Amino acid sequence: MTGSNSEAHVVCQVLGHVDLLTGISWCDQMQRQTRAVLGLLVNARGNRLTVSRIAELIWGEKAPSSANDVVYKHIRKLRGMLGPGADAVLKSARSAGYWLDPARCSIDAVNFRDLVSTGRFHYARGEFHLSASVLEEAIGLWRGDEAFADVREVLWLQEAAVALETERAWAEELRADCYLRAGRTHDALALLAALQVRHPTREGVWALSMTAHAAAGMSAEATEAFARFRVHLRDTAGLDPSPRLGRIHAAILDNVSPVELLMVMADVHCVTP
Repeated sequence: MTGSNSEAHVVCQVLGHVDLLTGISWCDQMQRQTRAVLGLLVNARGNRLTVSRIAELIWGEKAPSSANDVVYKHIRKLRGMLGPGADAVLKSARSAGYWLDPARCSIDAVNFRDLVSTGRFHYARGEFHLSASVLEEAIGLWRGDEAFADVREVLWLQEAAVALETERAWAEELRADCYLRAGRTHDALALLAALQVRHPTREGVWALSMTAHAAAGMSAEATEAFARFRVHLRDTAGLDPSPRLGRIHAAILDNVSPVELLMVMADVHCVTP
């Protein structure tokens, strides 16, 4: 399965460091500000950005007097990297600015979101093996844990990165949920152990972990996980677990069957981020 722009000749990557692939070669010598300009154009999702707007997003109120000239310089560099087909990919209008043509440019963040949407579709249909496979492909597009990793000093890109990282965390949870419902309990446990380290305050991760342990016949470990999360949440945020998580804990203490536990879990873990 592929994302939405699989026929494009140019690949832009932001799920990690910002990179550009033209033809068969990566433009790995891009300066940091060139990457920032590319990141802004990618994040604009085909909408037009004027040179002054790009300068404002990069420097804010600290923009130098030469900011527009610097932006033009990096636009020219991007055009040079794109080669003879630059005008078809990086479009411009005299007064309306610049934009990337979505039909000519494959963007990993777009493909990630499209695949997650497909995974949600299969999950809603009860096709858990297929949903897990699609979600694995989506998460496999990431090159590290941070989006826009080398240009996060640009506030707009930092905000976009946080949104993407949150969507990834949710997709990982849904993937673990699929593993559970497809009978892949040990795969779910392995994934959730890693997610607990990366997202120690995400309640969905702990709800799934408790459910997975109980489904594997490890009820003691499930109740221990609840206790650890409760202590961590109180220590870090001064909060208690939600009543929804409490219902899972109570079901585990009542020794409900794995099927019944998954029904309780359905009330806690929704298929929307």
